[in-house]
Amino acid sequence: MCNLQFKRGSKENLPDYAPSGMPLWCEDTKELYIGTEYGVEKVGRQIKTVNDIAGHATIRLEIDSVNALYMDRNVAFLLPTPDDEGVFHEILVQLVMPTVFSIDLGTTLFLNEEEPDLSKPGEYDLIYEYDVMYQTWSCGVIKKNGHF
Repeated sequence: MCNLQFKRGSKENLPDYAPSGMPLWCEDTKELYIGTEYGVEKVGRQIKTVNDIAGHATIRLEIDSVNALYMDRNVAFLLPTPDDEGVFHEILVQLVMPTVFSIDLGTTLFLNEEEPDLSKPGEYDLIYEYDVMYQTWSCGVIKKNGHF
C-alpha cells in the first residue's frame, strides 16, 4: 500500500517552486496547489461568492484570477488595485447568464473601445487587462457558443 503525502502549511509560506507533480495544501485557505515545470500553480477554478446588496450581487475580483459565475441576479464587479508598478495583470470571468440581468463591469474602458453588448442570455468570457500606463482596468467580452 502506498500513502500519498501532501506538503502542508499556510498560504503565506507557499513556495514559488516545488517538484513537478508535488501537491501542496494550504491549511488556512483550503486551497490546493501543485508543482509544475513553471512553478507552483493553483488547482481548479475559483468560484466567487457574492454579497447580496438590495437585489444586486457585488463581486470582488482578485488579480490574476479565473472566476466562474452563474448569474441569477444583477451584478456589480469590484476591481482590485495592483500594488506592483509596471506588471501586467489580467482577470477572467466565465459567465453563464440564463436570462438578462444588469451588469456593472467595474470599468468604463473597453478593449475594443466600445461597451460590450450583454443584452442577450448566453455564455460569455469577460477578460480584464490592467493598463499599467493609465493604472486602470479595461474589459473585453467574448460571446461563446452556448445553449441559449
